[in-house]
Amino acid sequence: MQPGRGEATRLMLKLNKIPFEDVTFGWDEWPKLKPSMPFGQVPVLEVDGQQLAQTAAIERYVAKLTGMYPDDPWQAAKGEELICFCVECFELFHRCCMPVCCMPGLSQPASQSYCNDGMPPAI
Repeated sequence: MQPGRGEATRLMLKLNKIPFEDVTFGWDEWPKLKPSMPFGQVPVLEVDGQQLAQTAAIERYVAKLTGMYPDDPWQAAKGEELICFCVECFELFHRCCMPVCCMPGLSQPASQSYCNDGMPPAI
């Protein structure tokens, strides 16, 4: 699979020199792994045998763990604002590009409309 949603977490861990095991897998392996993942999704962060799912939850945890999450409530809220915007953009990008990148032969008009009409104006 592509770096995708786990990339920000990887970058935070690398930037802060926190060792971690980066487990990746191919599309052919996913059906076998999916049942073992919370909500049947990735990314998943495992800490001391416990799993944490959902990208934003993982990113907040790692940001707090590394001291990258602000103590000031306003600054924290502005950070949350950016996280929400990034999640929204990723969702739209995912719907636009997944069929094109990973499902050859699939009709592209629906994907094209997300690219043309669905992206937030800030992009």
